[in-house]
Amino acid sequence: MTDPIEKLGEAIGDDAENLHDEIEWIIAAEDKYVYFLLAAAGAAIAYAMQRTNDAKLDGWNWLIVGAFLCWAASFFAGCRNRRHRFGGAMQHLFSRGIRLGMRAETMRLAMRAETISNAKRERLSELSEEADSLAKRFHELGRSAARSAQLWFDLQFGLLVSGAFIFFSWHLVGMFLRAQGVPAGPNG
Repeated sequence: MTDPIEKLGEAIGDDAENLHDEIEWIIAAEDKYVYFLLAAAGAAIAYAMQRTNDAKLDGWNWLIVGAFLCWAASFFAGCRNRRHRFGGAMQHLFSRGIRLGMRAETMRLAMRAETISNAKRERLSELSEEADSLAKRFHELGRSAARSAQLWFDLQFGLLVSGAFIFFSWHLVGMFLRAQGVPAGPNG
């Protein structure tokens, strides 16, 4: 007969592994989405440049400058998102590494508890507190980087959509002007 505590441990282990897999999937999907938006901003800039290669920068053609600026800023925001995302991941790893290292050292010393003097125990306790404080600091830095990454992601998406709206508006103005008999287009 299987021990209920063992079954619980196995279930928790399976759930933790499944949770870890799900978190990794979500992070990978978000990363791919950010790279997709980076590619979309670059493609939008290239397409608009091709469409306006011989355009004169006057009148309604100034709208396209706004679209270019939005798309360039979107690309920049995507690059900043990646930088903050990487920084946050590194801070998280440092935090976990410090905590795991201290746990291992504490367990190693606990096995030799009889041979350790009180002064060494006090020093170990101080070091453990310092390491915990450092790990908390790295954890907080990681959280701050994650918030920054989210802000840059929101800007990336918003600027990409804004650039598309401005480009669409520029196109509609050109259609309206051509309907009125005014020469309009990238060269008009």
